[in-house]
Amino acid sequence: MAYLPTRDARDCVPCFGGENIITRYLPLIFLLLQCCSKDTIVPPELERTPREYTWVRDTLGDGTYQSTMTGLWGSSSHDVYIVGHASNFGDKKMWHYNGQAWEDITFRYFQAFGGQPIYGFTPVGVFGFGPNDVWIVGKRDTSATSNELKRGFTLRYDGQTWTGMWLPAAYAHLAIWGTASNDIWVGGYAGQLVHFNGSSWQEYFLPDSVFVNHIDGLGITKVYAEGLSLANSILRTTYYEWNGVSWSRIESQLDTAPPPLIGGVFTFTNGDMLTARNENVLRRISGGNWQIIFNNPQAHFGVIKAFGGSNVFAMGDDNNANELVYHYNGQNWSRITGINNPGGNVIRAWTDGKEAFLVAQELSNHGTVWPRTFVLRGK
Repeated sequence: MAYLPTRDARDCVPCFGGENIITRYLPLIFLLLQCCSKDTIVPPELERTPREYTWVRDTLGDGTYQSTMTGLWGSSSHDVYIVGHASNFGDKKMWHYNGQAWEDITFRYFQAFGGQPIYGFTPVGVFGFGPNDVWIVGKRDTSATSNELKRGFTLRYDGQTWTGMWLPAAYAHLAIWGTASNDIWVGGYAGQLVHFNGSSWQEYFLPDSVFVNHIDGLGITKVYAEGLSLANSILRTTYYEWNGVSWSRIESQLDTAPPPLIGGVFTFTNGDMLTARNENVLRRISGGNWQIIFNNPQAHFGVIKAFGGSNVFAMGDDNNANELVYHYNGQNWSRITGINNPGGNVIRAWTDGKEAFLVAQELSNHGTVWPRTFVLRGK
């Protein structure tokens, strides 16, 4: 009987010295396949700017009366605060965004002040230096007969507890800014500014009795405030500077002055002061001398905010009453698409460079008692 020859597995592939070539080089082949697989399957993530963000709209609360949210600040896109007046029969609100949803934190005010009477309290401004160092300022009902009840107030969050503080004098507080928790400026009625040095408050007054609506700066000895006042029923906008010793007036214009008019809000980028008003974005050259750096005849700019030299937002609405935001990327200005809905005006902006939050307001009441505030989130 004849038998067919048997075959060893090594006969199926070339061998060297009796060793299967695949077996010999299998570790190297596996390593190469791993490297190639990583490069192919996991491409690098593309960075997006606010111009390419996808925007969604949030309505705070039930959306019925949420009408004048005036303060916006965050430490990250998972830690954002919005405060203001809800116009719901004395209802005032403070909101916090945790990255997933908005939470009503108004009750923190009552906790901080031990259940004292409301008297129409209104949180107006919010600022901070991190998730464990958040400050909210506001005012109480100025129709109250007691100075104690109509004083401005401050709330501070240290990461665990909200603490309430009464500031000097019987004036409401509208604006807050600082360089650190031991260098904070708060502004309010009658040209009053108070400074916190980490342990106590010191009171200052501007040269004019103005409503201090905005504070920003470049450092401890370079702080700027904006005040509004009326002169023969005409609105006057004035800018003031703190030099480390005293406050002085540096700019002042009536609404009847020829263009360019300075805006009610300013910001700083690369050491320059920028403002936006009507159709212009302007840069301050010197006292009374402003350069138009961007112009759009269709724009009604009211607010500007810079987050570095390549991330500047100029906001308002256009001639058709559509929400309007222009973005500067360090080279040019471009209108952000996806948010130009009818009947809205964008009034605040904040970003951490990865996500952006815009506060906008209806220009008229859309089926409700009051115009509503809403939030535009982009990422």
